[in-house]
Amino acid sequence: MAERRLLNELAFLMLGSEKSAEHVVRMTYLRWYFTADEEKSPSSPPRWWLIRSVSRACLRILKSSPSGADGDAEDGKPTGNAVV
Repeated sequence: MAERRLLNELAFLMLGSEKSAEHVVRMTYLRWYFTADEEKSPSSPPRWWLIRSVSRACLRILKSSPSGADGDAEDGKPTGNAVV
């Protein structure tokens, strides 16, 4: 899926870690699927919501962790206290 590849590349460019990028994208898709239809904007395509959400999640991770995403835990999740 080209959309998922775009999201992974965006997250990787922002975080510099493949594991963290995959985790952010996975959590963003979960948020999308569990978001009520009323909260999803009918005027903007899902792709833009996903891009914005991935970008914001990456920024939260970078702000919350002194070492950014490079300090990954062994389980592949970001070590910061960011809420994805």
